[in-house]
Amino acid sequence: MADAHARLLVPGATVVPAACHTLVGALSLRSLFPDGAAFSCDALPYLQRIFDLNGVPFDARLAMANPDPDCVVSSAGVVEELRFDRPEALDGSSTARLEILRDTPVDGLLCWIRLDAGAGAPVLDSLTDKTTWIPAYLPVFDTPVLARAGDTMTVAFERRASDDGVHPDYAVRAELTTKEGAFHGSFLSAHSPCPAQPPTDHVGHGLRVVPTPSYGRCVRRQRAGECWASRPPREGTSMRSSW
Repeated sequence: MADAHARLLVPGATVVPAACHTLVGALSLRSLFPDGAAFSCDALPYLQRIFDLNGVPFDARLAMANPDPDCVVSSAGVVEELRFDRPEALDGSSTARLEILRDTPVDGLLCWIRLDAGAGAPVLDSLTDKTTWIPAYLPVFDTPVLARAGDTMTVAFERRASDDGVHPDYAVRAELTTKEGAFHGSFLSAHSPCPAQPPTDHVGHGLRVVPTPSYGRCVRRQRAGECWASRPPREGTSMRSSW
């Protein structure tokens, strides 16, 4: 983006959209799909093509199509801000503090964007508005943590350029503080793996080539022929892969 800004924009140019913010909130995927989550029926062939293109299975980013905004059980926090009217660094980091709003187990984070077109135009929210930007799910706790209203979660979010120098890799660390103590989780989301590495290694900027347990369950259930392991919580809600 910095390169395009330098090459294509004249001083004082108006850029549309003006800015994009990435937000996160806590949720429990297992509560949404109590019998187990699986990919939508049309997702697995697309996922397999991604694996074939990269030469090895890996943790492709998970997207949740058409989620109910009420599935987010915490306040929201901004973890990434991109302004398109100025150069942006390839790497960046931020921290957000979330407050749990109701008693519930928590196993991950939902990420979505707010897009500001500028010039006073309405801001688009990919969680509450119908857009083509599908929120992403980050499985930070393989074992759900029981949280109660008033508990807090600190989310550290880091963006780094991937090995191709173009697409971003993301490292997320979460600390959920409850009366029972602090629980730590993390997730590494890279654009693609390095096919030359053996499948048991971490490669690139820490990408796990062997699927995490949460991700592996979705794949196994889909391969067993289950399009949804349980009735989705909202008509049309489904899990998809994103790349």
